[in-house]
Amino acid sequence: MGRLIKMEWDCPFCGTKGISGPLRECPNCGHPIGTNIKYNLPKDVKNNYVLTEEAKRINRNPHWRCNFCNSYNSDNDSVCTSCGAPRTNESKNYFEIQEEKVKESNSSIYNDSLHSNSSYSSSTSTTDSTSPKNNTKKSANLFSRTNLQIMIVVLLSILGISGLVYALIPKEKTMQVTNLSWERSIAIEQFKTVDESGWSLPSGARLHYTKEEISRYEQVIDHYETKTRTVSKEVLDGYEEVVTGYMDLGNGYAEEITSKVSIYRTEYYEEEYKAPVYVSVPVYETKYYYEIDKWVYARSIETSGTTDVPYWGEVTLANDERTGSQTEDYYVTGLIKEKEKTFTFSFEDWSSISIGDEIHFNATLGYGTLIKEDSN
Repeated sequence: MGRLIKMEWDCPFCGTKGISGPLRECPNCGHPIGTNIKYNLPKDVKNNYVLTEEAKRINRNPHWRCNFCNSYNSDNDSVCTSCGAPRTNESKNYFEIQEEKVKESNSSIYNDSLHSNSSYSSSTSTTDSTSPKNNTKKSANLFSRTNLQIMIVVLLSILGISGLVYALIPKEKTMQVTNLSWERSIAIEQFKTVDESGWSLPSGARLHYTKEEISRYEQVIDHYETKTRTVSKEVLDGYEEVVTGYMDLGNGYAEEITSKVSIYRTEYYEEEYKAPVYVSVPVYETKYYYEIDKWVYARSIETSGTTDVPYWGEVTLANDERTGSQTEDYYVTGLIKEKEKTFTFSFEDWSSISIGDEIHFNATLGYGTLIKEDSN
């Protein structure tokens, strides 16, 4: 038999709550316990255990109801302690009364604790009802180290992402302009015949020759080596009795429901195993050597300056040339807290800035955007 716990009940007459289960009269209003009550498991189970010697003297059968005054009485009593009426065959016990209440309320599901063969969920039990302690100290330490490593990786990832996000957040700055400069470039492309090679022959290409060459390397098992490693296994170390729930006895007490669980320890030993040894094996494929006519970069026409008006360089093309991409960059240099800094601006912003101006702008990764002053 499991240990006994004192249950609790609430007085429906004066509202007093948490009355000790063994008491059959409300300590506040003196009204005897009746069929309107239901025993509940106390929140503080540990401080409501019954001493072993006392538990031996407690009748574990449910209370019975007096048919005349509806008071509950101990199974030890043959007459009602409230009105003196004798116990008869028609006197129902605590669980039978609870079943009647369920039927009357047309409820299909009721608290399992109202049935003598049911128990309180282990979720309401004390810390004794936690899952089996089948991990040894070494296993727990290993688990903790693994968790710590995961936490460190996650933390570093968060810090990296946070740093990137911070770098992308525009930062407001004030700068005294000391220099303005610009650069422009026009790429010139030429249509010409070039020699190339590849693992396939492009459309329009004229093949010179092919050759079997190494395209990549693959890792292939060459042989196996005998090695040793430390492995672990869980070994049964004994059994432990744990509390999995509580059974309402219907007499102001509940009895522990216990079960035996296996306790394991971790043993370590050395074992031999065959480890594969790999070698790099070249993979040969056909490589094509060919000539093809295409537009390729030939030269650039570049211009640059300081405060003068930016301009594009003069383009003179040969018959086999064309203009390619155009790039332009506009730089503003100035003092920020007595340190010289250079930022790239759009042409529109750059054009409105003069040497000696104090400008307010948002800076993101070296690129600046002027903060427009509110005209109002």
